[in-house]
Amino acid sequence: MNGDPVPAHTKVWDLAALLRSAKGPQVRLELAAPDGTTIQRRVARSEAYHREAEKRYPLSRDLRVGVRLAVSLLTCLALIACAALLYLRRPRDPVALLFSFSFLLFAATIDPPMVLWLALGWDDLFDVPLALA
Repeated sequence: MNGDPVPAHTKVWDLAALLRSAKGPQVRLELAAPDGTTIQRRVARSEAYHREAEKRYPLSRDLRVGVRLAVSLLTCLALIACAALLYLRRPRDPVALLFSFSFLLFAATIDPPMVLWLALGWDDLFDVPLALA
């Protein structure tokens, strides 16, 4: 970026901070593909990008993410409640027990628990309910 190297495994939010802190009206980016080819781009600094991104959606990003998380959390709670009710109603039925277990596995892989698994750094442990579901 502007002639300075950026480490290959830079996180997106760190790259965004570097782009915001770059000097001048334009930022020169040189991107290297895995095959070794490079692409050079010049990006003009402008608030128009932010305004254009906000214009595309009638709802704000925070509201969209909040609605998505609320719906998926409600789905998790419904799956857990169904698993508990199914087990309580038919405790000796092996098919009901398998359904109850599968409901719990699905609840463990929906968005809020998935974000929790990844935030805790338990990516490998998250693969277990995914593989079982």
